[in-house]
Amino acid sequence: MEGIGTRYGYIDSNGNFSGKMPKNEIITITISDYCGNVLFTGDYGPFTDDTDIGTITVAGITESVISGRLINCTGGAVTNGYAFIETGNFGFNSNVNDLGEFETALFLCESVDATVKGYDLDEFLTSDPVSVTTGGSIDVGDIEVCEDIVQFIKITVDDPANETVLFEWLYSGFNGATGNDNYFFGSEGQDSTFINVNLELVPDETGIVNVVSADYFGLNGTPNGIFASCNGGCNGATADITINDSVEGRVKGTTELTLSVDGPDPEIVILVEWDITED
Repeated sequence: MEGIGTRYGYIDSNGNFSGKMPKNEIITITISDYCGNVLFTGDYGPFTDDTDIGTITVAGITESVISGRLINCTGGAVTNGYAFIETGNFGFNSNVNDLGEFETALFLCESVDATVKGYDLDEFLTSDPVSVTTGGSIDVGDIEVCEDIVQFIKITVDDPANETVLFEWLYSGFNGATGNDNYFFGSEGQDSTFINVNLELVPDETGIVNVVSADYFGLNGTPNGIFASCNGGCNGATADITINDSVEGRVKGTTELTLSVDGPDPEIVILVEWDITED
């Protein structure tokens, strides 16, 4: 948008995208692959109301379908978890069904090396990485999820009005400390979901946590998605923190934060659980 700036986003697993734009302005939509190659560009608008621009057909994308099953230490299915597929600078997560099965389609610019790791959201366990080369259909088989996660943060976003979980993510192996007991965590989930949380922990005062900022965006089956944000010390956070629980230098705890939403349902709740090593 000339004079207004540029915004970007990702398509969901059905190829859909959405976003806000100013009224009465012409916008240029550019679709690129993960290598930065431009696959399509076109001008749209101006619009005065919410508009469906229809189907855009692009070529030159390599599709790879990766599937498998997550199992626990006794061979049973992991029913609350996901497989995380990482390809260089990009990561994708695929939730499991009641049988522990997952399947996701990656639309890449070329065949690349990737790793697949399983996560159990109930037991806070992970797996060894499985190496694959993308391209075509790949069944990685059973992935045993049995390894303890040394440190993690788990973020759950709930919609209380509809009694549904909008987003759940287990973050591990991070370098989240920014100094002064400040921790920043961000991740991209399935179907263009984004979450960023900036926490300030005060480890010598049990029960105190400051959520410096929090942002959530997810399509969640709505045309324009659900967006919630607070910045500069978010009010309403409650915490339950345990200091040095069994292992010196570790901080465990949870914090719950309610954010207002511009939409028919007035709020979402972000629940953050963590077990991290102090610097």
